[in-house]
Parts: sequence; structure tokens; C-alpha cells
Amino acid sequence: MEVERAPGTTGLPLRLSAAAGLAAVVAYAIVLGTHASHAAGGADSSGYLNAARSLSAARLTAPIPMPERLGLPDRYAPAFIPLGYVPSGRPREMASYYPPGLPLHMAAAAAIGGWREGPFWVAPVCAAVALLLTFALGRDLGLPWAAAAAGAGILAAHPAFLFEALQPMSDVPATAWSLAVVICARRSRRDFRWAVAAGAAFGVAFLVRPAGILLLFPILPLIAIGRRRLAAFAAGGLLPFLLFVAYNLGAFHHPLSTGYGRGGLWEALAFGNFPARARHYGHWLSATLTGLVLLGWLVAPADRKIARSDRAMLFLWFAAFFVFYAFYGPYEAWWYLRFLLPAFPPLILAFLLTGRHALEWLTARVGFAGIRAAGGIAIVIVLGLEMRQVRRLGVTGIAAGESTYPEAAKWAESAIPKDAFVIGMQMSGALRYSTALAAARWDSIPPEWLVSLVEAATRKGFPTYALLFPFETAEVRKRIPGPWTTIDTRRGVSLWRLDRPGSMAAPAP
Repeated sequence: MEVERAPGTTGLPLRLSAAAGLAAVVAYAIVLGTHASHAAGGADSSGYLNAARSLSAARLTAPIPMPERLGLPDRYAPAFIPLGYVPSGRPREMASYYPPGLPLHMAAAAAIGGWREGPFWVAPVCAAVALLLTFALGRDLGLPWAAAAAGAGILAAHPAFLFEALQPMSDVPATAWSLAVVICARRSRRDFRWAVAAGAAFGVAFLVRPAGILLLFPILPLIAIGRRRLAAFAAGGLLPFLLFVAYNLGAFHHPLSTGYGRGGLWEALAFGNFPARARHYGHWLSATLTGLVLLGWLVAPADRKIARSDRAMLFLWFAAFFVFYAFYGPYEAWWYLRFLLPAFPPLILAFLLTGRHALEWLTARVGFAGIRAAGGIAIVIVLGLEMRQVRRLGVTGIAAGESTYPEAAKWAESAIPKDAFVIGMQMSGALRYSTALAAARWDSIPPEWLVSLVEAATRKGFPTYALLFPFETAEVRKRIPGPWTTIDTRRGVSLWRLDRPGSMAAPAP
């Protein structure tokens, strides 16, 4: 969709325009980085950060020490596996639930900028890279520079993209690597050496998020013609594949075993999920991008001004991710759009391409050049809706909310005796990252086992505490009846002490 130039910009030098665009992207990254969450929070952020720190120390597994300290058999070990970890396959040993791609990025960033800042700049920097690559892909597809820049702007302003760019999460890095894969694959049609780069980028995208394998659908139409390109693509992906196998062997003692597999992720995929998830994603895509963008993508396969292979690429790229995640279990909140972020660029660029071609067709028949201004109006509408949703959904408040975790963890460490037995779930990953405390997860074992843990701790002379978010309190008190005393509450996280543990009654059946 071509954007009409503003008056007085006709002679603006291309280099000055490029410099201004690059400066805007750099400023965007700096603003994101300075306002991003610097917290190891719930399962995802703490899980990635804990894995990054382990990788930086060349450790793929970690011991589970508490059962030994309490004199308990191995069956109690799962209680002491924090969020973000799964059993490694060996007794009293755990490994990261998450793939190694993002933790490797974070470990590299920490080596450059230190652990205080480095890992938390990965998502903002990848956001800037994703914008530049969106612009580059738009230009490769034939969009004018202003329309390609508008595509990058639409991605930058989307609530889900902004929300994830402000957190130490994998969604935005996965988006940047997905763009790199497609751009390299498309350029391999002119020079097969780009296929090597496409294979390497594909391998990294897979390491960051295994769902990146879905990128095979859009890129195969671009590289499948010719054994030479396919061989070059495979050669480029060899090193990431070997890294994947080596990591699995070290962490799970099997070349194809993964944390997702150990954690039961595949059980979250079901055909019955599709109707509700498809409606949910369709609603929030329309609510954050307008129906115009979805319509543009839907009609792209019929737009003959777009090369056939590019039409297939644009359609299959988004369709593959949408269909796959419509079978996936979690979806309840708007921000689960994050799963689809790696496929947002084709959605946006298809809208711009088909819109531009439609306006050109209409202008040729009506003979009124002013019709092209409708393209700029449509883009303004999309951007306006995105910014309205950013405000309405409270996107920029994520850093303040996530800061609860490290603050509560440090406060608890100062208030709990070093020999204490601590119960918690939501704080377990943050405690591992920010403190020397280890929490017993009340959610991962039967209630009667939890009582046995408290009794074992009492016999060893360990006082029992619980560090809980509000949604955990009632369940913990139900599972461990007894005289609990509230020590204090900080930012909604409460610290409890169990007095006279020996007086506990048996849990209700």
C-alpha cells in the first residue's frame, strides 16, 4: 500500500531518509531497553535466565539437594524442582524446561554487558533487528521505502510485540530470526549461497523456539527448486542441529529428548482446542490490527502482481503458525498472541502489498490519483488502533509488575532463616535466580506428601515458611493445616510461618 509523500519531501535524499529511519529504530530499542523488565519473574522469564546462567557456567543440569538434606527418598525430588525446570532423567537431577536458543543469546549478552543489564537487552535489540528486517523484506517484495517503513512501524506499535519486547522472553527473538530465515531463503533464488545463511538462521530459530520448524512451510517454495540450494540450506543448518543434539545429550541423556517433551508440552496439543483458540486469535488479531490487515493477507494468494512463490510464502507463513497454535492449550489472555508474533510480518506485508495493488487498479480505472491517499489513511487507522490498545491493555506497565519477583525474593531471603524449609510455587524460579533459597512446590506432589515434607523438616529442626502469591494462599493452607502466622506482605506476596508443625491435622481426603 503506497503512502503518499508529504509536501516538501520530494527531493529528500535517500541516504538522509535511511539515516532517519535507522536513528528511529535505534531510539526505539533504547527506549525499550531502558523501560524493559529487568526481573527473573514467573516460569518463563526466570526459566530462561536460570538456564542462561547455567550455560554460562557450562552446566546443563543441576542437583536437587533438599531430599538428601531432609533424609527423604527420591520420589520426593519433584517437589523441589522450581518453575522452568524438569527432571533430567537421572535421580535428584534437573534440567531446563526451555530450549537453549534464547539462554545462549542471554549468556552472550551477559558476557558483554554483565548479568545486571546484558540479558535484559536481548529482547529490545532483537525488536530493533526485527523492524529492520521487516523493512528489508518489504523492499525485497517491491514495496516503496515509505510503505516498507510503515510495515515496520505497524509491527513496532503492536501491543503483543511491544509487550514481549519489554520482557526477557523468546517471542521477539523468534520473530527476528524468522524474518532472517525468510529473507535469506528468498534471496537464495538469486544466489545459492544465501541458502547457507537461510539454513543457519533456520537452525538458530529452531533453537530459540522449536515451533520455528513451521518456517519450512513458507521457505520450501523459495528454495525447493534445485538440489544445490537444498544442500546449501542443509549445510547451513548442520551446526545448530549438532548443538541441539549435544545439548539434549548433556541435559537429558538422549539426543532427541527435550525439556518440552519431559514437561508434557505435547499433551497440550489437541484437535478439540481448535474452535475456541481460532476464535480467540481471530478476535484479538482484529481488535489489534483491524480486519483490513487480515483481509489483505487473505486476498494475497489471488494477487497476481505478487510473484507466485511470494504469494505462497506470505500465505503459508502466517497460516502455519495460526493453525498450529489453534491446537495448543494455553490461550486465555490477549497476550497469547505472542505465539503468533513470528508470523506477524507476512500478515502486515501482505496487507501493504495487496492494498497498494488494489489502489493502483482503482486509480487506473477512475483516473483520480488522490485515491492513493487512502493507503496512508488505512495505515493511520491501523497504527491508531494499535496505540489505543497499547494504552487500554496496560502494555507498558509490565516492568513494574514483574519487579515484584526480585523484590519479594530478596526481602524473603533477608527474613527467612538460612536453615528454613520454604514452601512456594509462583516464586520458585525467581528464588532460584535471585537468592540461595530453594522452595518446595506445593503443586507438584500429592497433599499427603507435602505434609510428610513438613514433618521431615521439623524432625531435622528446620522451621517451615511459605512465600505465596494471593492465589496460592488458600490452597496451601488447605493442604497443610495448622497454625500459620503472617510475617508480612510486600507488593501482594505474603510470607507465612507455620507454628507448632507437630500439631498439624491430617489433610482432608
